Amino acid sequence: MHAPVLSRGVSLLDALAEELVLASNILGELAYDLGADETTLRRHMTSLQKIDQLTQSQLAIADVLRGIDDPDAAVAGVTLEEMADRIRAAMAGEPAPVVAAHVIRDCPGQIVG
Repeated sequence: MHAPVLSRGVSLLDALAEELVLASNILGELAYDLGADETTLRRHMTSLQKIDQLTQSQLAIADVLRGIDDPDAAVAGVTLEEMADRIRAAMAGEPAPVVAAHVIRDCPGQIVG
C-alpha cells in the first residue's frame, strides 16, 4: 500500500508525519517553559509528564506513518508498549485494550486516556 503523493513529491502520510513532529516540538517547548518555573513544576508535575507522554506518542505515530509500506515493521518500532498494543489490536480487528482514564485536576469533567 503506497501513500498518495502530493504535487511536490511528498506523500500525504509523510506530510502528516511532519505535522505531528512539529506539534510535538511545540508541546515539548511548552512543557519545558512551564517546567522552568519551580512552583508550576511542583504543582503540575503529573500534567507535564502527560505532555511528555503525548509528545512521545505523536513522534511514534509520525514514525509509523513514514513506515506505512511495512505496517507490521512500523508498529514493531513503536516503543510505547500500550500504544503499540492498541495499534496491533486495531489492525487485527480486535477491541483495543482498556486504557485507564485520567481525570485532570485542573479541568473538572475532563477525562483523557
